Amino acid sequence: MRGVDALNAVPHLLLGIVVASFFRGSLLAIVMVVMLTHWTQTARMVRSEILSLRQQDQFRAAVSQGFTRAQLIRHVGLPRVLGHLGVASGLLVPHAVWHESTLTFLGLGMPPHLPSLGSLLQFGQESLLSGSWWSLAVPAGLLVLTTVSLAGLFRSRVSHA
Repeated sequence: MRGVDALNAVPHLLLGIVVASFFRGSLLAIVMVVMLTHWTQTARMVRSEILSLRQQDQFRAAVSQGFTRAQLIRHVGLPRVLGHLGVASGLLVPHAVWHESTLTFLGLGMPPHLPSLGSLLQFGQESLLSGSWWSLAVPAGLLVLTTVSLAGLFRSRVSHA
């Protein structure tokens, strides 16, 4: 967990800029940036779930029955962690949209010919000086609406589960 803490100490956007600058204009670079900077929160969540699971009677009963470590993980730990991993992955989607938009806006994300909210924001910023404020307001509003609705969708599924 010390390695996780060390990676969390580095600002995500700064690390994203460094990684994306090596692979300019690549969707793979965006995916790598999001995975590299956000797996740590999921690792912390899984670790805390496993530590709390070790204190429960179900886990103690499995240990007393002679389950091996692999059996404990497969039969006791994995069913408990899979739901949390799905929720964590779903809640990561809005943040990934922001990462992609930011990196594309800075010129390190998707190429200009591919559709992206970041490229729409970049074009809107360029036309803002000519008095076309709506060309920036519409993509910015769409970005906020997209991320809020995705986060709301996943949070509502979490509360019903």
